[in-house]
Amino acid sequence: MKIQEYIDSGLLEMYVAGALTEQEMVKVTTDINESLELKQEVEKLENAFMAYAKLHAPPISAALKASILQSGRNIATTPTDVTTPPTGLNKWICGLGLLFLVASIGYNIYQYQTKQSLEQNIETVESENETFANDLEALQEKYNSNQALFAEIRQPSTKRVVLASVGKVAGAEAIVFWNTDTKNIFVDASSLPEPPEGKVYQLWWMISLDPLLPNNAGTLDGFAADDDKVFAALSTDRAVAFAITLEPEGGSESPTLEELYVLGQVS
Repeated sequence: MKIQEYIDSGLLEMYVAGALTEQEMVKVTTDINESLELKQEVEKLENAFMAYAKLHAPPISAALKASILQSGRNIATTPTDVTTPPTGLNKWICGLGLLFLVASIGYNIYQYQTKQSLEQNIETVESENETFANDLEALQEKYNSNQALFAEIRQPSTKRVVLASVGKVAGAEAIVFWNTDTKNIFVDASSLPEPPEGKVYQLWWMISLDPLLPNNAGTLDGFAADDDKVFAALSTDRAVAFAITLEPEGGSESPTLEELYVLGQVS
């Protein structure tokens, strides 16, 4: 791995933060020792962490500060075999210890906030993955349904009946696929305009045109939400024609001929 790629990978940040495994720490330490540029980059990161800790460390209460200073004085006045350093140096050591304590607290806060942010990111990714999985499952179901539909309409026993406009809406058209073996009926209504609110398209099959003997083949529910506009209808074993009318939502028992949109005869 090139030096810049190494720096951009984020390994050095994790190394300074102590977030690598033991094996990774050994490997990165070896790489740092072999590269002056990596070593300088680590020093920059360490200085940045320390600066952040100093900047964001919470204030220490007076009681805690007094306790730390008193501990320093006790250490300085404890008799030992080693000559006690001058008082000024003791204060400097205590102050330095206090500074490192503050930096440590600040760094721990930074680590905690980083951990919280990572956990939130993980939750977001998991939620997005779940949504993606659900969408994928829905697409798979739709694909399987379409495959079954295409397989049936390609069968020799499936009749294709074009339903042309009767003048209600110019250019309106629908196609009925009727499998005379399985009796299944599918209608492609993609060339029909979206029905008005409170209205629904209804398919009819006729066993006679004179006299007119229509039979309900079902409503095309969910028209606006259906991207393909292909609907399964009620099956029949005999029909001489098909028609689609616009009916009140829920459908009608008999067709409203004034709202007849398309009609087509079985050849």
